[in-house]
Amino acid sequence: MNQAFHLYRLQQIDTQISQIEAQLKELERLLAGSEAVRQAQAAAEEKNRLLQRARQSLKEAEFAVREQTLKIEQCESSLYSGKVRNPKELQDLQKEIVSLKKHLAHLEDRQLECMMAVEEAEQASLEAEKHYTQAQAAFMEQSAGWAGQRELLRKTLERLLAERVPALAFVTEESLAIYNRLRQRKNGVGVVTVTDGSCSVCGGTLRPSEVQAARSAPTLAFCSSCGRILYAG
Repeated sequence: MNQAFHLYRLQQIDTQISQIEAQLKELERLLAGSEAVRQAQAAAEEKNRLLQRARQSLKEAEFAVREQTLKIEQCESSLYSGKVRNPKELQDLQKEIVSLKKHLAHLEDRQLECMMAVEEAEQASLEAEKHYTQAQAAFMEQSAGWAGQRELLRKTLERLLAERVPALAFVTEESLAIYNRLRQRKNGVGVVTVTDGSCSVCGGTLRPSEVQAARSAPTLAFCSSCGRILYAG
C-alpha cells in the first residue's frame, strides 16, 4: 500500500473527528444556556421592576389621600368645635375645607389610577414569570437530549482517536507534514479521490499520467488544479 492509501484512511478519520468536535462545540454552547431563557428571564425581571414601581406609586398615593383626609378632619373639627367664633375665620375655614376636598378628589382619582396600574403590572408580571418558567422547563428537557448526544459523541471521538494511532503508524513524517499543511490550507481536506478521471473535490480533470501516478507511484501525486494529494483507490 502506498502513502496515499494510508493518508486517505487518516483523512477519513480526521474528517470525522473534526465534524464531531464541531458538533460537541455546538452542544456545549447550547448547554451553556438558552437565549430564549435569558430573554424570558430579562423580561420577567423588567416586569417585576415595573410592578414594584407601581406599588410604590400606590403607597405614595394612599399616603397623600390619608394626609389630605386628616387635614380636612382637622379643619372640620375646628369649624364645628365652637372655638372659632369670628365670622371671617369661619368663612376662611369653610373655603379651606372646600379647597381641601377638591384636592382630595384629585388625589383619590390618582389613587384609583395607581390601583389599576398595580393590577395591570401584577398580571403582566405573572405572565412574564409563567413564560420564564415554561422557557426553563423547555430548556431542561432539551438539555437532557443534548447531554445524551454529547455523551455519544464523546465515546465516538474516543474510538476515532484510538483508530488514528495505528493509522499514523504507516505514514512517514514527510508525508504527514505535507498532509497537515494541506489540511490547514485546504479547509481540512488534504487527500482527495480520483473520480472518473477528475479530482473529487475541485472537479479538475486529471491527465492519464496523473491518474496512473496516483494509483501506483511510490511517491505522492497531487492534483494539478487544487494541489491536494490524490488517491486513486
